[in-house]
Amino acid sequence: MKTLAEDLGMSPDIIESDNGFSVNSSDIGKYYFYIRKDTGEISFQNFSGRSGQPQPPTQAISDANNFLNKHGIMPADAYEPVVNYNGGQSISPSGKPQIDWQTSVINYKRKINGLPVYGAAAKLEVELDSNGNIIGIHKNWPEYQINKTSIAKSPEMAFFDSENYINTHGLYWNAFPFWPEKIVIHQIGFVYVQGIRNESGYLKPAYVFWGDGIQGDKSDRFSSAIIVSAIDGDPECRI
Repeated sequence: MKTLAEDLGMSPDIIESDNGFSVNSSDIGKYYFYIRKDTGEISFQNFSGRSGQPQPPTQAISDANNFLNKHGIMPADAYEPVVNYNGGQSISPSGKPQIDWQTSVINYKRKINGLPVYGAAAKLEVELDSNGNIIGIHKNWPEYQINKTSIAKSPEMAFFDSENYINTHGLYWNAFPFWPEKIVIHQIGFVYVQGIRNESGYLKPAYVFWGDGIQGDKSDRFSSAIIVSAIDGDPECRI
C-alpha cells in the first residue's frame, strides 16, 4: 500500500480504518484516495495533475498496463483497453474556444465465461497526464459466482420483447418520445448486464440491439442500445 501511494505521488503514510484505506491528512485537498476492504473498489484522483497534451494512445495504454500490473490491480479478465480523453477549454481573446489541456483516459472491458460485461457492472478507468503519470484510477470490478442456470430465449423472441417495450414506452428523438413505424437492427450482442431492482447484485445474460427507429423522416439511432433479458420467461427490457 505504501508503494502504491508513493507511485501516485502521495505520502506513504496511508490511513487504515476498519472499512478501508484513505489519504493522509497532509494530502487532503491535493488528492482523493480510498480503497474499500470488502470489495477492493479503488477511487483515486490527483486534483492538480491535469495539464499539457496527451501521450500517443499506445504509450498511454502501455504505461497504464505497467502500473496496474506492478501493483497487482490489473484484473485477469480485463481486455481491449480503449483510449478516450478528458479536456479543459477556455475562450481565446478572439472569442473562440480553445483546448487548454487534455489527458488520456484508458477504459478496460471485461469478459466472464467468454461473454462481454456491458454497462456499469464492471469499471476500470485509468487517467494519465502528458508524462505518463497516473492521475486518476476508478476501479469497481466485483467478483461474481454462478448463482443458477437458465434457458436462454432465442434472438427472435428477444426482439419480440423489445418491440413490445418500444410500443409501450417509445423511443426518443430530440428529447421527445416517438413511436417508430419501423425498426432496423444493425448489430446484435450477447452479453452480461447488471440486474435491476432486487437483482442489482447479480449479472444476467442479455441481448443488446443496436439500430434505428424510423418514423416518417425521423431516424433515431438508439443512443444507448436496447437491452433485453436473455432469460426465457423474463420480459425485462431497458434503453
